Amino acid sequence: MNEPALREQVAKALVNKGVRLGQLQLSEEAIAVCDAVVSRYADAGEPALREPVAKALLCKAIVLWSSDRRGAARQLLETLVVRFQEDQERSIVEIVSAARAGLEELFGESEESARNDRA
Repeated sequence: MNEPALREQVAKALVNKGVRLGQLQLSEEAIAVCDAVVSRYADAGEPALREPVAKALLCKAIVLWSSDRRGAARQLLETLVVRFQEDQERSIVEIVSAARAGLEELFGESEESARNDRA
């Protein structure tokens, strides 16, 4: 297996671990794994590595919300949308759409109105 393929597999495995830890209500551990994905692969340009970063941000936001840290969850969802809104990769577009839907459903507002509130 070549290095890019290996990096992709590691990133996906870490995201899956973060999701599973969140499902087990091991919030701090899940957050740490999601943070590790973002810190390791945040600067990667390949779609195969951008996707796990976006998923890790979404996973962390869900864990934060579940842990009654709604302000941090909101900020992270907004960060995810801003960071990846121009991405054309289908899987990342779907993650951004999920983040936008989460902002609207959980906070009762669109991402644009949230930006206007902070201006």
